[in-house]
Amino acid sequence: MAKRALIVEDDTAVARTLVRYLELRGWTALAALTPEAALRLFAPGRYELVICDINLNEVKDGLAVALEIRAQEAGIRIIMASGLPENLERARREGFQLCLPKPFKVAELYALVDG
Repeated sequence: MAKRALIVEDDTAVARTLVRYLELRGWTALAALTPEAALRLFAPGRYELVICDINLNEVKDGLAVALEIRAQEAGIRIIMASGLPENLERARREGFQLCLPKPFKVAELYALVDG
């Protein structure tokens, strides 16, 4: 059975790209374009991985979404993504050590996903 990933990304093109790259690695990936959609789709035990953009164009940013997901399932792997180094540092301070700088290289993505 394929591993499942939830992609939280408000840029449709980036979300589609992430889904495609994960599918090439044998994952089943689903994209949520808003924080609300992500929290509706998430349930403990449903996903092995979440990739979450920090800069969501919503009231609730990706860090808040990731914190809610982690509160529901403490052991889930969460990769935080952002084009702003200060946002990735903020994520690290909250305990998210898996960070993907944007724009990302496929090798960087796979290193975090496979790691």
